[in-house]
Amino acid sequence: MKTKEEIKSRVEELVEANIEGVFEEAHAFAKTESGDITPEQAFWLDKLLEEITELVVAQVLQNLPRDKED
Repeated sequence: MKTKEEIKSRVEELVEANIEGVFEEAHAFAKTESGDITPEQAFWLDKLLEEITELVVAQVLQNLPRDKED
């Protein structure tokens, strides 16, 4: 079974990669070029990435199989 740290590390990778994909798709849809984000946007994005990661990790951990007590 994976440790909490291993799960968190993988979730961080997945969240970041998928958020980058959302930005790319949004810019492609709007036919704009992706550019730098403001410091405020970067702060907001970092906070959201952390919160999404924590949510996913908590949800995964709550669904790990528990040892059955006889």
